[in-house]
Amino acid sequence: MKGSMPQTETFVATEIELVDHRRLIPADYNPREMDARTLRVLVRSLVRFGWVLPVVANRRTGNIVGGHQRARANHQVLKTQPKAKAKHYQKVPVIYVDLSIAEEKALNVALNQISGDWDFFKRAAADELRQNATFAQMTRRHHRLGKGYLAPLGLKRFELRDPEHLRAFTRIYGTRILDFGCGRGQEIEWLSEIGITAKGFEPFRRVPRSDRLCVDLSRSMADQFLDALSHGYRPETVFCNFVISSIASPVDRRHVLTLLQALGTRARSVVVAVRSTDDVHYQEILGRVRCHSGAFLGVPDASEPGLIVTGAGTTRQKFQKFFDEGEFRRLLRRHFRDVEVTSVEKNDTSIVGICRSPKPPNRRSLERAIRFEFDLRINDERMDRAERALRTFDRWMQRK
Repeated sequence: MKGSMPQTETFVATEIELVDHRRLIPADYNPREMDARTLRVLVRSLVRFGWVLPVVANRRTGNIVGGHQRARANHQVLKTQPKAKAKHYQKVPVIYVDLSIAEEKALNVALNQISGDWDFFKRAAADELRQNATFAQMTRRHHRLGKGYLAPLGLKRFELRDPEHLRAFTRIYGTRILDFGCGRGQEIEWLSEIGITAKGFEPFRRVPRSDRLCVDLSRSMADQFLDALSHGYRPETVFCNFVISSIASPVDRRHVLTLLQALGTRARSVVVAVRSTDDVHYQEILGRVRCHSGAFLGVPDASEPGLIVTGAGTTRQKFQKFFDEGEFRRLLRRHFRDVEVTSVEKNDTSIVGICRSPKPPNRRSLERAIRFEFDLRINDERMDRAERALRTFDRWMQRK
């Protein structure tokens, strides 16, 4: 029997058959469920990329053994796409096995349990996913200073020309600041216009008025940042606004915090802003509220509480990490002795940590962090500034 699974030797699928979607029978015992939001993400992926993973079905029963949700998404594609598009989804790629019902159920359980849903994306495309998250932040229109700046000031809105606001800013932050992960640098420009010595660093630089990343621009900004440190620039406050939330891996988040820890050794304070689990978008993803006529398209990642993936099946796929206050405070205290956590208002979309008294950074941890940040892959090229950054940080931290 074609595609049968012999009982005495290892089965290897050698054929994929194209089968009319109506011939596939969902197994009534299948334990895996998928909510409507996650199904929409899968439908979008199926429309964009097509059938890249076949369904597994049992020839004896006709039951689907693995791929129930892909088959379900296929039905949605047939119902929602124009005929010219839908015709390509009439037939589904299938690998057939030949099993008893007991063996079929055992394989179904195995296929449901052995899953690494998003791990491929986090490891194989970590830089690209971070670029996407950074892109979303950079393209968002800013009309005023963001909440990372405002929360420690206790202000919901900062007026750049208001003398009282400026006095409050310089009293808390000083007149020399560094924005680590400054995006397009709009806030840096605003602050420079009112007499603040503001410098920024952004590893993902884009061509002006374009979405295109440019490794040469990224290298140039890295050189400017390292030049400033080499010439003794000493910020009174270091800001890092929502960078931590754009990084999927806990290890990589700690790399960025290690760099902030090092920069904080010669600064008055380090201010770190992240997205809060009180954010209405995150609450909507969890199904606790409904706040938009068009739902925010994202699904939780099972590997870590607060981690979601948005834009699955598109070129803008990215991860976002949402923190509760206790988790955020514990994370910061790994690097700083004095941590104060605040927000602009109750149930805010963001949490801000004001960090002082950094712990002495571990030399090996700092080296790994520098290589992570200054040797990023951009358009298949490395930034290639890690060695210079290592030398610069060593000399800069030794200054008195």
